[in-house]
Amino acid sequence: MSIYGFYQGFYGVTPIGVIDGVNDTFTLPQYPDPAGSVHLYLDDAASPTAGLGGLFQFQGTHYSIVDGYKIVYVAPPTIGSSHVAFGKFGS
Repeated sequence: MSIYGFYQGFYGVTPIGVIDGVNDTFTLPQYPDPAGSVHLYLDDAASPTAGLGGLFQFQGTHYSIVDGYKIVYVAPPTIGSSHVAFGKFGS
């Protein structure tokens, strides 16, 4: 928490990793704290909603946080997809 009482965080970051339809593991730039603070949105190129900014992905259903900072999707994002993450750190 900052001296002003607000949580520090990462906002609108692209998790690091290749979206190739096979890779299911991506890295966040920092350890989220708590891990449950991560909000992940996937704009799946194969979805009818492609190009609309992405759909919220539920932790435990669509992905997991492993080793504190790695996103592991249940199913790898398809080629042409994009994703963006938001979260807290330094609580």
